[in-house]
Amino acid sequence: MIGLLSRVLTLPRWVHLIFGLIVLFLATFTLHKCAVSRAHDEGATFGATRQREANLTETVKNVEKANAAAETVVRDADAARAECLRNARNPANC
Repeated sequence: MIGLLSRVLTLPRWVHLIFGLIVLFLATFTLHKCAVSRAHDEGATFGATRQREANLTETVKNVEKANAAAETVVRDADAARAECLRNARNPANC
């Protein structure tokens, strides 16, 4: 082990410099890859949250429309009959 260490230490300075640059490049590449991956995950989570919020907003609007239509049918007998005729398989049952 000491023999290997003494051989490495006796190498020319340019070899040490190249080795250091390779290690620096690998560290930089790894950190960049991790940062990009983390940013992508956060962006995907944010996009999913916004989509879920938009879907829930649309659902609430649809429920409000349905409730208003149901209340109109309950209050208005003619509307109830028209709704029955529109949806019934056998209009004679209305």
